[in-house]
Amino acid sequence: KNMGRETYMVPVEWEDGWPVFSPGTGKIEFKYPVPALPESAAASKPPEIDNFDSNTLDINWVFWGTPYQDFWKLEDGALKLKALPHAMARPLKRIDMSKPVEKKYDDNVSCVLRRQCQPDFEACCSLKFDAKDKEAAGLVLLQQCNHQLRIEKRAKTVQVVLAECSIDCPPFLPAFKDNTTEHILAEHPYESETVIMRIAAKGQDITVYCNDLLLCHVDGRLINTEEIGPMTGTMTGMFATSNEAASDNWALFDWFRYTEN
Repeated sequence: KNMGRETYMVPVEWEDGWPVFSPGTGKIEFKYPVPALPESAAASKPPEIDNFDSNTLDINWVFWGTPYQDFWKLEDGALKLKALPHAMARPLKRIDMSKPVEKKYDDNVSCVLRRQCQPDFEACCSLKFDAKDKEAAGLVLLQQCNHQLRIEKRAKTVQVVLAECSIDCPPFLPAFKDNTTEHILAEHPYESETVIMRIAAKGQDITVYCNDLLLCHVDGRLINTEEIGPMTGTMTGMFATSNEAASDNWALFDWFRYTEN
């Protein structure tokens, strides 16, 4: 259930005044025969590859929160993301319901995401990034804020990082405590500025690559809604962060590809 709240169209038959969905199997099939229907506007699939040649982002891209800051731009046939201070898995804070909500306009997460649409898929991107100090940029599978799998380029390495979070109660209760942890699942020495990152999923079997080098296998259930609860569905995309430090560095993504396997 990595895709969250999916919505499907299935055939329905009425039996004894009761609707029977997907008669015969009771399952949601990948294909159904359909009757001859009148012509209507056809839905189009998102393009498999985005070369970022347009002046605007494709409608299938979304941000993590309202993009108040100017942390992204389309320039020279590439998507550029600024390494903002907000870490990808910053520890969660308790919400004090007795006080007005503090609005922040200078604390965006620098990432651009699209939805996982199939159980079996591959996400891949081309990155150029001269990482300094604690900076990181790369490719992420994001289930919710602190449940994510990342492959990221650091100053001298490429790492595969799993972020997890366990809480005992909702964040608006006084007893709320955050237990966010990040685990480095694989690390590969790497000093070139350019790299192709790839995450391939076959159901819950996830494989992570740096160029053509297989870095590790990951159990996808660790970021599955059945294990962690929320039902927002997994997003995948690109990010850049300076991990709470000041930075003027930018990550350059030449292209992003999402394909169904």
